Amino acid sequence: MKTQDDDKPPLFLLFLVMGITLLLLLILSLTQKQPEMKLLPDIGLEDCFIRQPSVPVRPTDKSLASLTGIPELDRIFLCESTNNYLAQNPKSSAWGFCQMIKSTRKYVESQIGKIDWQSPEEQIRACIWLYKNSCPEREWEESKKCWKVLDN
Repeated sequence: MKTQDDDKPPLFLLFLVMGITLLLLLILSLTQKQPEMKLLPDIGLEDCFIRQPSVPVRPTDKSLASLTGIPELDRIFLCESTNNYLAQNPKSSAWGFCQMIKSTRKYVESQIGKIDWQSPEEQIRACIWLYKNSCPEREWEESKKCWKVLDN
């Protein structure tokens, strides 16, 4: 006569199947490529500046040569673009050493002639003209705290 227990597989077979399944899952998870986790960097003052991978000039000492001959404008360059004439603001049309927006660049060109904005020398000429013929506190208000602090 058959009992109800005879229809059940032996207990050790259940444990064996479960063990093999767990082992296969472990091996599978270890062999799969895990997604790379990226940590967010700490944010410091240097993260407030627009940077490009290659920064042509970054003076940190007052004894270094001036790009413009105007100390305050040199500080504006440092704060606006870290002295990178190719710096471009990803959130606006601001471009170059002094981060002029498109409408300001057009205005400056209407006053002093066509500018090759890829040329650092011509950008400097345009920035000097804007500095001398406008109010720096208005034109570069967003970075004023930076370049006014560097004055000390």
